[in-house]
Amino acid sequence: MPICAFDIADDGTATAVHDTAPTGNAAYRWWHFDLTDPDLPDWAAAHVPELPAAALLQSQTRPRCDRYADGLILNLRGVNLNSDGPTDQMVSVRLWVTDKTVVTVRVRKVFALGDIRQSCANGTAPASPSDFVNVLSCALSRRVQDVVFDLADRVEQIEEDQGGSAVALPADVGDLRRQAIRLRRYLGPQRDALLRLTDAMQGDSAAQREVANQTILHVEELDSLNGRRGLARPARQPDQCPARA
Repeated sequence: MPICAFDIADDGTATAVHDTAPTGNAAYRWWHFDLTDPDLPDWAAAHVPELPAAALLQSQTRPRCDRYADGLILNLRGVNLNSDGPTDQMVSVRLWVTDKTVVTVRVRKVFALGDIRQSCANGTAPASPSDFVNVLSCALSRRVQDVVFDLADRVEQIEEDQGGSAVALPADVGDLRRQAIRLRRYLGPQRDALLRLTDAMQGDSAAQREVANQTILHVEELDSLNGRRGLARPARQPDQCPARA
């Protein structure tokens, strides 16, 4: 069974549904599943084209955006706000989006999707599939921004504490460096996927273009952080070992 399913009208009002059809009489229907749901493979096989169904069921993903027939295959990442891992171990959401259907699949809880679910319960859901994608990607980006800015503030503090001197780096600088590298590894492909999404959405692209631009800035900030003194790797020292005879 899905985590939730809603019929969403043009005015954003939402009604919880419990039948298994992929679409209803509203503007569109949103289905939200957990990847571990044992019923998901059969449901996807029955209601989603073969290629996007396979994309929804993949155990490992990377950010992507691809047109397929009358729909869009989309994988996005968000910072991990769950208690089971660090924020930079980003959580994934897989989507299949058409004019009448939005299907989302998660592995771990995605708080941005939880916000949309609450909006549906409050009668203020995204009024169209394109609005749904905009709201989701914006919420994911906003949380990423918080983490990147926090990382930048911590690096800046390290540099101020050093003051250009040879003061030893704090013990957690290695963790900060790894965090910046991991975030960059995810957000580089996400930037590319969001740029393709902007092109794919055509007339509904203005809001999405802003999300893509913000992600570009996040990647640039991480690139800058990885080259800053506070996170720069120490220079390799020359080999002091005596030459072998």
